[in-house]
Amino acid sequence: MSRIKTAERIFISLLFAGALFIAAESRGAEQSHEASLSVKADPDRNHDRKQTVEQKGNNTVTTVVDEEAETCSLEIEVENSSNQSDSYQLEWYFIAKRISANGDEVLVIFDSGKMPITLDAGASAVKKAVSKPFIFTVKDVDVVNSNGVRAGLGLSRQIRGGDEYAGYIVLVRAAGDILQKDSNSSRFLNDEWLAQCDKFSKITPAAKKKKKKK
Repeated sequence: MSRIKTAERIFISLLFAGALFIAAESRGAEQSHEASLSVKADPDRNHDRKQTVEQKGNNTVTTVVDEEAETCSLEIEVENSSNQSDSYQLEWYFIAKRISANGDEVLVIFDSGKMPITLDAGASAVKKAVSKPFIFTVKDVDVVNSNGVRAGLGLSRQIRGGDEYAGYIVLVRAAGDILQKDSNSSRFLNDEWLAQCDKFSKITPAAKKKKKKK
């Protein structure tokens, strides 16, 4: 009788070990993520000019404001290159060249977005992302006195500033890891910019709005 019980215990142990092995194999398969990525960018620019003429004492003040507004549309295709259904996170970042009134220039992440994507094995999906408008303004102030002489001492001046479109970064992640990345420039795919993307994506929408108001 004890031999039968021992044999039953061994059989049950083997079944249990086999189940654990199959589960481990299944988990290993789920952790294998593959994807391909292609991106097409389509920038669109609009120009607007406004002019005003005012009489201030003996001076005629002419103000011309030129505004460049540019948006960028991305057509993003993600394909599941594996042999099983998988879920991804698609992220995109738009980069601006920010120019201050004193002429300083710096590259910054201007806008971003993300969305989850689930694809069957071998399937693909095309998504579209559109940036907020990049606004760059040139303001010319021309002051002329009653004798037709252009005033100096800072009265006649030009003020330049705003954001110009500089590029984009698109990432495909799975289980937190970057599977694919694409950009209009290889310099935006280095570790420094990827770290900036991580930092920017962790800012809550409320914090972004609060920062913008300042």
